[in-house]
Amino acid sequence: MNHTPFQAARRAWDAAAGLRASRQRMKRFAYGHQWDDPVTLPDGSVVTMAERARRNLCDPVTNNLIRQIIKSVVGRFRSQPLPSRYSTGPLATIASRNLISELDARTLEEFLISGCAIQRISRHMRPEGSGPWVDIVSPARFFVNHFRDPRGHDIETIGMLHDWSVDETVARMAPRDPKLADALRTLYADTDSRLPPLALGDTDGCGGFLHPSDPSRCRVIEVWTRSLSHVAACHDPETGRCTITSTGQLPHIDRQNRLRHSQGRLPLVTRRRLGVSWIGRWYAPSGRLLRQTAPAATHPFAVKFYPLIDGEVHPFIEDVIDRQIQVNRTLTMVDRIMAVSAKELVLFPHEALLGGPDWKLKDYARAWSTPGAMIPYRSDSGKMPSVINTAGINAGLSNLLAVEMQMMEQVSGVTSALQGQRAASSDTASLYKAQADNAATALTDIFETFEAFRCQRDRLLTDF
Repeated sequence: MNHTPFQAARRAWDAAAGLRASRQRMKRFAYGHQWDDPVTLPDGSVVTMAERARRNLCDPVTNNLIRQIIKSVVGRFRSQPLPSRYSTGPLATIASRNLISELDARTLEEFLISGCAIQRISRHMRPEGSGPWVDIVSPARFFVNHFRDPRGHDIETIGMLHDWSVDETVARMAPRDPKLADALRTLYADTDSRLPPLALGDTDGCGGFLHPSDPSRCRVIEVWTRSLSHVAACHDPETGRCTITSTGQLPHIDRQNRLRHSQGRLPLVTRRRLGVSWIGRWYAPSGRLLRQTAPAATHPFAVKFYPLIDGEVHPFIEDVIDRQIQVNRTLTMVDRIMAVSAKELVLFPHEALLGGPDWKLKDYARAWSTPGAMIPYRSDSGKMPSVINTAGINAGLSNLLAVEMQMMEQVSGVTSALQGQRAASSDTASLYKAQADNAATALTDIFETFEAFRCQRDRLLTDF
């Protein structure tokens, strides 16, 4: 049993812990949980930003601008016409069956949040039909060796974690091997009974590398590794398709050619060479090899990290998180000032409590707030009840909030025009359209990078 690919997968998974933690934080901010960052208090204790605000007698206020920015970018993407390759040609049927526009919109949303666009291509039978299928892969379940080439040409180990039911695991790993099927049921029945509970903080529903978050599921680890080996390039002149197979398949190809010769058909053309091949393996958490594929020309994953400078991922919303925090803090301050400001506070002179022997302060308060009410009083000193009313909150905070909102637009490049907000009455239609087009220019790099990812995925679709 060769555990080297399994160990390489574990190292790749451990090395990506920082990326997964960063994605989890970005996802929290994108979907409104923006007060969960830890902060250190002067006494050395660590609490969340929300708890610190509450200790300062403030109720945390959230105005989720990041979500609006993401929806605007995804909306801009979906408003663009689909490339013609999805309407005609070999990709048209595949794109229709896979609802490719919906999958790509959700993948783009993940791309903006985490900087990761990952899809897996497979060919098998499903209730919806047979053929190439596209599935979105969560970065929480994905691992890959540290690579620096934006095209992914230096990827050597890549894979993902699966959580299947026992029946699905048997169907996928041992569809025609009853003995292995029985062994799998025994293996995972024993493993399930010893699974540790879900670790605290596992909010992405992934669990760990060796165990799923749901103990009733079977963890299967899919690993693809690249290697240099002697392979056979096989060309079928009848279909024009070229495949890469192992040299161990050459005797089988020779038998096919003898059969074709007897039928008067064109033979398969093979050539031995030293080439790059990919082998897929599926492991149980114990490291037991469950299944292995023949050498293939490539792995089944389409991967794009953004922007991948020196192997680092810096997602689109990373730049606006600090601005979002400042907006929330300012709104919380405004909310606190409004909460503690005097609103129609009555300063009632003590000597004016002469409404009658049965009058209490609550009676004065009720009468004061009733239109047309009259309060009898007598004040020997001539003092009158007075009303204190706070005209408004600090104007400086309002100006600061406006500046922060404007800075958020500048940093993200998603302006009010791109978001479809109402234009000023002095703006003409042509000016408003020009502002929206200029804002869209700032997103060109995002869209072009994502289009490169789609092209990579489409090449896999036509090869599978």
